[in-house]
Amino acid sequence: MEVESYLRDIKNASKTGRLTFFVGAGISKLSNYPDWKELTNNFANRLGLDSKGADEEYSNEEYLSIPQKFYYSIDKNKSEYYKVIREELDSDIDPNIIHDLMLVLKPASIITTNLDNLMEKAVSKQGLFYDVVARDADISHMKGSKFILKVHGDLECENVVLKEEDYLNYSDNFRLIEMFLKSIFSTNVVVFIGYSLGDYNIKLTLNWVRNLQGDNFRRPYFIYVDNKELSDLDMMYYESKGLNIINYRSFIDQKDEWLERYKVVLKSVINFEESSLRKNNKNSMEYLYRELLPLDKLNSLRRSDIKAKLSDDYSVDNSGTIVRLNGDVNYLDRFNEVHEILNDDFSNINLKDEELHKYELIKSVFKKAKIYRCIYGENIINYNFNCFCIHDCSFSLDYGAVNRFIANKYKSLEENYVQAYFLYKSGDFEKAYYKYSKVAQNSFKEKNYLLYYFSQVNRYISYKGILCLENRCKLKWDESDYTININCDMSEETKLLMGSFSIDEVFESLPLDFKKQYGSFKDLYNQGSVYESLYKLSNMYYSELSSDKLSKFEIEDYSDVFSSMIGSHLDFVIGNYLLVDEFAEFKKLVQDVTRKRVLMWSRRFSSKNYCRFDEVLSDNFELGSSDFYCLVEYFNNDELKSFLKSAKISVLEFLSKEKCMNFARNLISCYENISKFDSRDGSKNRIEEKFNNLNQLIQLMPKFQFYSRN
Repeated sequence: MEVESYLRDIKNASKTGRLTFFVGAGISKLSNYPDWKELTNNFANRLGLDSKGADEEYSNEEYLSIPQKFYYSIDKNKSEYYKVIREELDSDIDPNIIHDLMLVLKPASIITTNLDNLMEKAVSKQGLFYDVVARDADISHMKGSKFILKVHGDLECENVVLKEEDYLNYSDNFRLIEMFLKSIFSTNVVVFIGYSLGDYNIKLTLNWVRNLQGDNFRRPYFIYVDNKELSDLDMMYYESKGLNIINYRSFIDQKDEWLERYKVVLKSVINFEESSLRKNNKNSMEYLYRELLPLDKLNSLRRSDIKAKLSDDYSVDNSGTIVRLNGDVNYLDRFNEVHEILNDDFSNINLKDEELHKYELIKSVFKKAKIYRCIYGENIINYNFNCFCIHDCSFSLDYGAVNRFIANKYKSLEENYVQAYFLYKSGDFEKAYYKYSKVAQNSFKEKNYLLYYFSQVNRYISYKGILCLENRCKLKWDESDYTININCDMSEETKLLMGSFSIDEVFESLPLDFKKQYGSFKDLYNQGSVYESLYKLSNMYYSELSSDKLSKFEIEDYSDVFSSMIGSHLDFVIGNYLLVDEFAEFKKLVQDVTRKRVLMWSRRFSSKNYCRFDEVLSDNFELGSSDFYCLVEYFNNDELKSFLKSAKISVLEFLSKEKCMNFARNLISCYENISKFDSRDGSKNRIEEKFNNLNQLIQLMPKFQFYSRN
């Protein structure tokens, strides 16, 4: 429904501090405040003219000309003129519930043509602070970021816009306020409330703004509560004038109480949540597609990223299984139906191309996150996806190919982003830093906020790498230490800039749509939740393992938890070319988990509680290519040697024969050609470090014999 998109836009504006209410006399009227008609009647009576009754109305021209005629009749006596206005409008009246509901949405600004102070009273009652701007001079004295803009002046300032000449001279008398008003329309989501569609003030304001913005005109919203029912033709007409109409009849049947009409619309905005749309049975596949669409831009995903999208409706466990939690939602059902149709050899049901496209995208996202099945009730849907592992690319990492990639020039931002990643991995932190800076700058211009955010994360890590390197150089560490490129020199200006840099602030500064789409990525730099959960698991299970409390099957279960959690995170980090695995904390985490897994594997062959080495190996607990990779990549030579010796590891076996051997061959090939690498960069040092780790592992692998279940 179109109205849902309107509510979503207004609610998003509220959350991002871009919401502005444009408040008319209809809201003050709900507090029984005198309206423009009553004031005009007062002027008319003093001029001896007929006033208007309850069912009569002045024309727009009369609303302006009658106050003007009265002003002339008293020889332009300003004091007398304002005395009459105060007699009519100076009333001690309290704000109403609509004022309060508007403030619940935390508008960044409130614009009003009203001459009363009800909005100021409502703000004060809520303990909020809003500057009051009623004349040009007030703008320079604003103290806060929120304000009430009284575009028709204020009684206290005696500059109200009421008679004809006030409108004709508005641009001269309110030059800064007029510019201020137009700027608000260009940056904020504006909601008209308390006006009729034919109001002269709205027509005038829209003309101002449209003439200024041209094709970039941002349509304001108009809350319609009048008795007349709008036809489709009426809606088209007002939309052509630049208004998005929110009709109260979209929420309730016609009611006589005007207050209730406003309340139902504002409460609908306040209570609007995307989750409420999940119960829409008609668009269940559409909802799931829309939620997962942004994630398909990534090469690899964590299961936690999918879980965040499914909210509390479904859970995703470490085995790649989705479990329904909320029986009131069914937005995964249609995907499951389509999956079974496509996998039924005897099905003759033809699916529309659009539905197939959505199915394929959801399937792609599930594969990247290694989602294997869905369970709800007694039903089990096995997806049988050939879930790929981007992490596998790291097993083919060839430093010669990396250097060739670095040497080329690329046009696309994505390729330059990858090039910066390999620059860092090969040891040139400074070049990586400046390339990330350039990619971040250009991706922001192109509104590619995902690439911008990833580039900023990696840029900061590159900067930290440079600082670490400089500190080591100052301490004159031995050349054998695998620090690199000692000639790097970060300027003091850059250090000042990056010294106050915050990844959290970068994320929070991005558009709300991005933060909603990629909310689970906020922890890319601050890995606290990952560290906490994995350390807790590893420490608890290792203590139980040491005391022989665990059975063989419990060890297998725990191993799955470790492998799944750390493997999923590694796949995500490496597959998306993120540098967070360069942190000492991350490496320590990987080392800790890898040690526990190797110890568990070793223990199962040395205790009577576990199966013997020559028995059939369990399907659930093996050391695989991920363990092999972590032992080579995340340990330095002394750490690996110390661990293998202290744990008395005399033999190691790994699954995934082809992956492990491919990685080993590339590493050995690079080592054999190590003389070709420039000793000034980090590639040479890294190759030597990793080759020595590989050599230690090979000695524990009988005749270098990898095995495979196949």
